[in-house]
Amino acid sequence: MYLIKDTSKLTGVSIRTLHHYDNIGLVKPFKAANGYRYYQLEDIEKIQIIRYYKYLGFSLTKIKQILEQNDTDTLAILRSQIHLLEKEKETIETLIQSIKQTISAKTFNQDDKNTEQFEGFSVIDHISYQGEAITKFGKDLMIASKEKQLGNETKIARLFNRIFLEFANQHQQHEPASHTKTILLCEKLYLTINQYGFDCSLKIFQKIGSSYVQNPEFKNNIDLFGDGTAAYISEAIDNFVNIHHGNSSQ
Repeated sequence: MYLIKDTSKLTGVSIRTLHHYDNIGLVKPFKAANGYRYYQLEDIEKIQIIRYYKYLGFSLTKIKQILEQNDTDTLAILRSQIHLLEKEKETIETLIQSIKQTISAKTFNQDDKNTEQFEGFSVIDHISYQGEAITKFGKDLMIASKEKQLGNETKIARLFNRIFLEFANQHQQHEPASHTKTILLCEKLYLTINQYGFDCSLKIFQKIGSSYVQNPEFKNNIDLFGDGTAAYISEAIDNFVNIHHGNSSQ
């Protein structure tokens, strides 16, 4: 038999809590004539079971009810509790994802105040990072593209930032780079480059995607939205281009 202080050490339950269990009839130790409480081995086991049920979220009243019932009734209660815990898990996971998106959005809003930090996202840089594109289109197109952006640099930078933020959110949700929504984001990026920059072919778009991981400046800027975002977009662009090539060959 164990004194209350020894029982407390063995179970990790405070003496005050053991007194409370005694008062509500949950675990009643043997009380000697000298006033000491003595716990038997089965009491120790019972306390450990109570700790388990508390961890599952049961109230002490419910735990007492469970301990007084037969195994069949206990199993039914446990199955019901598992269902509740699974629902709670879904809620927590949704909350975690919501918090992550809020963090990403706030990061974007903070960085958006200083667009110089993301100047690598401008359309003109999409061209200048690609030697083949410069050779193909020439300086005249680069000048024309820059003129097209003149006065709208901040607006255009924000457009690109929002697209990259959406990519980052997809990546954080562990969606594959072949996911339908991700492919649609590639189309959105592709159309944005064409609208605000130059007549970008699928071949050049694929090379731009490669530069997101091959060019350190591009990669570092894009990964500000989340580690691995640059590689994720690059892979998604490959998928987008391959899908279009497949459709055109049919």
